[in-house]
Amino acid sequence: MKKNLLTACGLWAVAILLVLNLVTAFFQPGNVFAKTEDAIGRYQISAWASPSKGSIQFAGYYVIDTTTGKMVAKHSERLSLDR
Repeated sequence: MKKNLLTACGLWAVAILLVLNLVTAFFQPGNVFAKTEDAIGRYQISAWASPSKGSIQFAGYYVIDTTTGKMVAKHSERLSLDR
């Protein structure tokens, strides 16, 4: 009796999964396309740091607009490693 119940439950589970698989085929989302604006891949960021020589180190970054070639932002600083 217990073996028949387990077999029946297993078959029902498989049947339900097959029906769900069939139903989800009708509810698939449509094609999705990425926006083709100029902003994609437009900026290039470059960070840098100099090796430490004693107790002073330099670091910074640049952000360049690759469409116009202009520098959007830059920052550099001198770090003192003395404590």
